[in-house]
Amino acid sequence: MTSKPFNAAPLYVQLRTDLTRRIARGDWKRGENIPNELDLAREYGLSPGTVRKALDWLEDAHLIIRQQGRGTFVATTSTEDLNRRFDRLRVGRGESLRIEAEVLQGASGTATPVEAQRLDIAKEAPVFRLSRLCRTRGKPLMVENLTVSLEMFPSLANPGTVYDLAALSQSDGVLLGEGGESLTLVPADVAIAAHLGLEPGMRVLLLDRIISTIEGQPAEWRQCWCNLEGYRYQVELH
Repeated sequence: MTSKPFNAAPLYVQLRTDLTRRIARGDWKRGENIPNELDLAREYGLSPGTVRKALDWLEDAHLIIRQQGRGTFVATTSTEDLNRRFDRLRVGRGESLRIEAEVLQGASGTATPVEAQRLDIAKEAPVFRLSRLCRTRGKPLMVENLTVSLEMFPSLANPGTVYDLAALSQSDGVLLGEGGESLTLVPADVAIAAHLGLEPGMRVLLLDRIISTIEGQPAEWRQCWCNLEGYRYQVELH
């Protein structure tokens, strides 16, 4: 496939953008081998070093996986992989928690002003909302409310579709990128306290998180009210 002419931006930036678009539209399927550095260099008329720099970025962004002696493959993102990337709740020596989620409510609707602002979508754009009670070891851990755009994830408009961000991103051609999260101690309201087995007004940790696409468009807004007694929130600093 012949790429579009390059412009004034750094060549590796333009190349990684073009390769990202090709992955997003399915030129290479999840798990498929992509051309090697030399083949890409010949196709685009670039140096192998420029191609390598673009591929390094794609690897850091979890879009490709390099395997010594086998080649480079489009990454497949499982729910477990996604949890490791974005979830920071830990137990013991840092092990991830095993979560069992019970759906409390799930429905489509139109975006509220806050949802439109957080997801950077038009006011009253179609959205899907889901509320879940999450348990670990049989004990209530958190109540989570999440919202996504139905224009970005049209699969959710199909009756019976189970919410799984990793699976939806693959079926709807969405490439997930970075996440950002804020933490605040807040008093639990009556509904949250009842789900978590707490007294109303007790302090819980509110996690407010946005996961964006590789191009920076918000893909999911999630709020979690957590009772972290016996657990911890862990961040690795680099």
